[in-house]
Amino acid sequence: MPNQILQVDENMLETKLDRLVSEKVEQLLNAMLDAEADEITGACRRSYTLECKTNAARRALEGEPLARVARDAGCTPTSVYQWMRRYRSEGILGLMDRRNAPMPAEPMPAAGDDVEELRRQVEVLRLENAVMRETIDVLKADDPRLDPSMLTNRERTRVVDAIRGEFGLAACLKAVGLKRSTYYYERGAIAAGDRYAVLRARVAGLFEQGGRAWGYRTIHRMLRLDESDPIVVSEKVVRRIMREGAMRPVYLKRPKRWSSYAGEIGEAPANLVERDFHADAPNMLWVTDVTQFTMDGYKCWLSPVVDCFDGMVVSWTLSRSPNADMANRMLLDAVATLRDGEHPIIHS
Repeated sequence: MPNQILQVDENMLETKLDRLVSEKVEQLLNAMLDAEADEITGACRRSYTLECKTNAARRALEGEPLARVARDAGCTPTSVYQWMRRYRSEGILGLMDRRNAPMPAEPMPAAGDDVEELRRQVEVLRLENAVMRETIDVLKADDPRLDPSMLTNRERTRVVDAIRGEFGLAACLKAVGLKRSTYYYERGAIAAGDRYAVLRARVAGLFEQGGRAWGYRTIHRMLRLDESDPIVVSEKVVRRIMREGAMRPVYLKRPKRWSSYAGEIGEAPANLVERDFHADAPNMLWVTDVTQFTMDGYKCWLSPVVDCFDGMVVSWTLSRSPNADMANRMLLDAVATLRDGEHPIIHS
């Protein structure tokens, strides 16, 4: 078709050329920028292993500068930032090659659930188990203090000495809650031995000699007065030794002190007053009691009767002995003052 004329849309051609030129220029600029970045960081464009990515991501998560991590890993800080973000959200699987990484059927594990974290947790559990096992060995089987926090410092020191070779001193001290200075102090005290060993034996012997009835004062006096081998020591030391050795004396019951009180002879009358000591007329409510005082070096007892209407004393008796005759004379004198039809209530 020699006569066919080729028609070209100049506007469309210019648009396509502009797009091609723009894409080519952008590719060239990106390549130049990447090359310059590689030259600055001393890196070359290469693929990175999973171990390298994981190490860089963990260092970045721990707070190290991205530039330092990128320089050590031989990459750009942008790559380190992307690895850190993927590791924080997806774990180790996020750092694997996306083309070869399998699609997980379950949610991806977090960074704290990796193998090293699980190993650390296993070590913590092993340490707790060892502490509890040694606690049972240090204490008696029937001792209720099976909680390591209830142990004394010396008992905790013995637990640490038993397991420090396997777990290290720092971890053991943290597990039992013991300071390093206290630990070494207790170790020195244990190595020095018990300076009261001889005294403990003497105290135990005297305690048995006294039929388990002598207290620390008696045993302390017996130690000082021993002619063959006297021991001069504080009473507090003897008391502490007896307390630590569970040497509690059995005291004999003392006879009760004599008392003339024989209890209630008859039935107690009802309380008609109920603490209302108000009277509207004379000789309606009387109150009485017995009080003791000293006069001329002798004990005396006074038994008065008081009218609650005006507080006047109706009658009274004074005696050297608080007997029934004193109370009867007081009542007879008070009744003699009554008129016909008067029946007061006497509250004692």
